[in-house]
Amino acid sequence: MSADILKIFKGAVRVDKNGGVYTPYRLTNAQLERYEKKPLCPFSKASAGIKMEFITDRDEISFGYSYKCVWTHFDGNVPTFDIYADGVLQKIANIEMNKPNERLYINARLCGGGEKCVTVYFPHNAFVSVFDIDIGNFKCIPERRRKLLVYGDSVSQGLMGNTSSVSYVENYARFFDMDVLNLSVGGEVFDEEAIDENLCYLPTDVIVALGINDAAMITDFDVIGENIKKYLAKINRIYKKCFVTVIAPTVQL
Repeated sequence: MSADILKIFKGAVRVDKNGGVYTPYRLTNAQLERYEKKPLCPFSKASAGIKMEFITDRDEISFGYSYKCVWTHFDGNVPTFDIYADGVLQKIANIEMNKPNERLYINARLCGGGEKCVTVYFPHNAFVSVFDIDIGNFKCIPERRRKLLVYGDSVSQGLMGNTSSVSYVENYARFFDMDVLNLSVGGEVFDEEAIDENLCYLPTDVIVALGINDAAMITDFDVIGENIKKYLAKINRIYKKCFVTVIAPTVQL
């Protein structure tokens, strides 16, 4: 396997390698430490927005995976790996539930001959590692010109959906041909401490999509208003050269 294997991982701030096992993380150490103190937000290590992307001439690929945690909220809410070739869905592989830490395997046949661009979307509602990555002689995909950063809650994380590739964040990123780093965590509120100024990711575009949990958990709208002001002021200061979109929750008047 090429030494460039780490470069096929997208949507992660770091990838830990331990004995051939690769564990990607999308949040910084400072952010992960903060979430350890927030029991209502246990999803910080979920693999939302993380992918393997590469070019290969193989007609079939395979890899192993294991998971430490899954988060499901209703019958049929199963985490998946979604595998695409040249933008066309090839396989939706359900994680085998009730087998934490076991070594499990996925293989997928890819349509079309010759070189193809392959994307493997990781589950947004599970914390996974991968190993035994068999993708043949591959080429790395260069960084895209536009880079999206997302701060949100469960909706932007895609927490209660199934197929990881069809969340609104992933659809948006595909439509505009963006790389994406999704820092959304279910249960999050407007809290400026969630924003890490030392994040090693330089976005061109930022989405902030919060507020649902504020109304349900904080309830004091004066406090919520001040939190929003502080949060957006920090976003504006750090990302003043970016195109920033703020998505407010729908409310019934």
